[in-house]
Amino acid sequence: MCPVRAERVGQVEPENRLQAVPPADDCRVITMENAMNDNDPDFAQDLLRGADEITEFLFGDRKLRRKVYHLAATSNLPVFKLGAMICARKSVLLKWITEQESRRDNNRKRA
Repeated sequence: MCPVRAERVGQVEPENRLQAVPPADDCRVITMENAMNDNDPDFAQDLLRGADEITEFLFGDRKLRRKVYHLAATSNLPVFKLGAMICARKSVLLKWITEQESRRDNNRKRA
């Protein structure tokens, strides 16, 4: 495993900066792009970009996109932001829906 290191450049001053140490020959530089590709090759197909795509996936109609914003604000709808765009993963939404259904079934059994 390659260690992550940084070295200070210059004396301790308000403008001091960290400088990355170049990796050894046997180490590979990992960027966010190749990390996602290495860990989950289907990430692009699993990603829903924007409230319209999330709405289409959940409700089948893009006209209900305000409902996605409402659910994101008032419930634990598993969404995240990339910049200003709201995003979600299909697999995570499906798991969340399954958990919501099982929670509802458990509450009915108790009553």
